[in-house]
Amino acid sequence: MKELTTKQFSEHSVMFTVTFAIQQNFHLEDDYWCYYCASPLKNVPSDMRKTIQQLLKVRRTTYPHDVATKHCNNARNASLWAKQKCRHPYCETLSIVDHNEGAAFVLRGCAENFGAIDTKTLEQQDGNTCTKLHDLLDIQECICKTPRYCYAGQSRRRAASWSAYSTVIVFILTILLALHL
Repeated sequence: MKELTTKQFSEHSVMFTVTFAIQQNFHLEDDYWCYYCASPLKNVPSDMRKTIQQLLKVRRTTYPHDVATKHCNNARNASLWAKQKCRHPYCETLSIVDHNEGAAFVLRGCAENFGAIDTKTLEQQDGNTCTKLHDLLDIQECICKTPRYCYAGQSRRRAASWSAYSTVIVFILTILLALHL
């Protein structure tokens, strides 16, 4: 499975960040549910779209056209997301970022819809954990009990974007100073 994912990523020579975040879902009236949404595929570059489709195929799931919304990328918009009934008390967030294009894709829902889950293993997890799934690619799976930790990837991406932005600003300022001297 890792080889297929590695090949898919390297074929398109695009750097992606993939984060899997699993959190305990909400229990309401003897039912489990998770927020359910997906970023619109039309908003991502075609290479990234192909990668997303391959990743969903490997995870044995499909793209949920009926819950596509531009608001899925931002956790502050949770009140706008649909809710999905689940068999197990775990939610998952799949996040893919194309650093070259500045595009992001997010898919949220019940963990069992993202491939097989071992509930005994998840129950044994103590607190919040992230596991790097691949040595060369930035692919992580996070299992968490609080939504805030599951969204930590957004902060890292913003920090990475800010780092690139600040590097460009410093470079431009250096050139301007050199021209004035």
